[in-house]
Amino acid sequence: MILNRIQHVVDCPICSRPLEMPTRYLDREIACGHCRGHFTVHESPNHELSLDRRGGGDTLQQAESLLRRATSRDEAPGPQPPTVLLVEHRDEVFARIATDLAACGTRVIRAASAADALKLCGRYEPTWVIANVDLPDQSGWLLAGKLRFVDRRLRIWLYQPRSTSYDQGVAHYLRVDELLDYGGDLLGLSDTLIECMAQCQAPGRSVEETGSARQRAAA
Repeated sequence: MILNRIQHVVDCPICSRPLEMPTRYLDREIACGHCRGHFTVHESPNHELSLDRRGGGDTLQQAESLLRRATSRDEAPGPQPPTVLLVEHRDEVFARIATDLAACGTRVIRAASAADALKLCGRYEPTWVIANVDLPDQSGWLLAGKLRFVDRRLRIWLYQPRSTSYDQGVAHYLRVDELLDYGGDLLGLSDTLIECMAQCQAPGRSVEETGSARQRAAA
């Protein structure tokens, strides 16, 4: 963290993106403009900065409440919305993405690990599996390989802060439909996911026709 005269440049403790904070906001709760996570910056007498992140419980509870309401609507007779299995172990990240997807009429199921994802896929038969590449028990790459072996029709999307050409090659080999770079910008990631899902569901468009723009560019 860098100390300036009239403002501080701090790294968000949730998404790690840098943000400029005027000195007057010290000891006051602020929100990151990228991921909307809440935290407080304190300054010690020797001018060292420390960050206290607000527990993700409030955001997570709001997301879970929204998902419960969406699930109750899903149980009503009539056409059912698409189901997304979101594989993300970080509460704040899950809450941000899940809330945005649910607000667009998508049913969202959470898996906190790759092992949970494999179990829940058999139970809910999702349309999409959207997973963080960096999972606590095994990589999203390994999860994608297992899912593709089980169901070739499943849409598999992975996201990570930054992809390399090697990552693009692995995604192509595993037949990952989308590999998204979000650079720590969770709000941008949610917007990209919603846009890609809308394209996939457009009338007359197949999965192959709406395949990963990033993979096409890499090719």
